[in-house]
Amino acid sequence: MFRRYIYTSSAVVIVLAAANSIVCAQPEKNLQPREPIFDGAQAFYFLYKLVELGPRYPGSEAHEKARENIEGWFRQCGAEVRQQVFHAKLPTDPLGKGKTRKQKGINLIAQFGPRRAKAELMLCANYDTRSWCSGIDINYSDQPCPGANGNTSGVAILLELARVFAIEPPPIRVDLVVFDLEESGVDSSYEGWCKGSEFFAAHFAGRAPSGTITLNTVGAASPLFMEEEQCLTEYPEWTTNVFVAAHAAEPDWFQVAMGKRILGAHTFLVKGGIPTCAIVDQDYPYRHSHSDTAEQCNSETLHAIGRLLEKLIYVPVQQQ
Repeated sequence: MFRRYIYTSSAVVIVLAAANSIVCAQPEKNLQPREPIFDGAQAFYFLYKLVELGPRYPGSEAHEKARENIEGWFRQCGAEVRQQVFHAKLPTDPLGKGKTRKQKGINLIAQFGPRRAKAELMLCANYDTRSWCSGIDINYSDQPCPGANGNTSGVAILLELARVFAIEPPPIRVDLVVFDLEESGVDSSYEGWCKGSEFFAAHFAGRAPSGTITLNTVGAASPLFMEEEQCLTEYPEWTTNVFVAAHAAEPDWFQVAMGKRILGAHTFLVKGGIPTCAIVDQDYPYRHSHSDTAEQCNSETLHAIGRLLEKLIYVPVQQQ
């Protein structure tokens, strides 16, 4: 699915990404300073190819194909990948007035970097989309949501980071976690939302990572990112550190100030005692709507957030 020739700007490494293989030349060592590799245009390519599959609502063919392609790409990029299978009850209508149905979900956990007991950094997004539209498009409530920015954009950044890791393995253990069954909730209710992250947090074993970042609606042209209330309240140091670094790079997009309390994967990770900072566009107008298409997304935004994460991974704190 993900077919492209990919190279770094310095031409140090050439990667051939084909449907079933990835071939990596060995990068030169001790490059000073290290050149960024993350490419927003590549991330947008991943976003476009996933959206092209169609709405990825649970049980759909596109949902299954997306999971297979994401897992396959992580493995091609050198990750140890495991599936976390679970079952959840989901509402069958947007108002939550019908019967619930039992749905199988599969979270993907991809481990990159040194084989250590705990991840220093965990980055999360979700790959499913809504079975029905809501928000500004209530007239489309009988149609599935395209979900380009919410939340194909977050997955696209993780896929591009996997390409970066294939070229230059991270110096710390980084886990990329892709949740399932996150988007089937009832508006103005907790019912049906975030089943994958809820299960993951409830069954998390071992030592928590030093920090976790969740990515949601991170691809719009003019985003507004503020410190999510619950994350800032429970993990103020981690959340503020991430936003200070982000504000330094993109002051118009990132505000080091408390924003809204938003329900998302971070809600359950924080509840489970996992230090988490949510990067989520607080004012995205097309959230959960029929208009949430690839045309609403921007490679420059993906590029900026990817470079932020790349810096957190590769640049020692004292040099940031």
